[in-house]
Amino acid sequence: MSAFTPEQIKEHSAKIVETLKDDFQLSDLAVIVPLVMEITERVTSMSNEDKHATAEGMIDFVLAETDLWGPDAIIDPIAATVLKALIPVVAKLAKGGFKINQG
Repeated sequence: MSAFTPEQIKEHSAKIVETLKDDFQLSDLAVIVPLVMEITERVTSMSNEDKHATAEGMIDFVLAETDLWGPDAIIDPIAATVLKALIPVVAKLAKGGFKINQG
């Protein structure tokens, strides 16, 4: 299976938006990447590259549909860049790729 279609991204991302839309806070940014990755990980027939592309598309949708503080033209691209950079980190964490506090 390839990456989600724009319609599938919208369908799945809309659920995340609904949970975040009321009183969206800075701390909510921390949950977006794990939520979108949880959705993409359920599709076992999707390649890692397609999961990554789908997660990025979902991040874009969520940011477009929620109201962050400040001007959207400035804040949304910064938030998108940061969140998309976290995708490989969260993926590695989920697979036990980081050994924290191990001597």
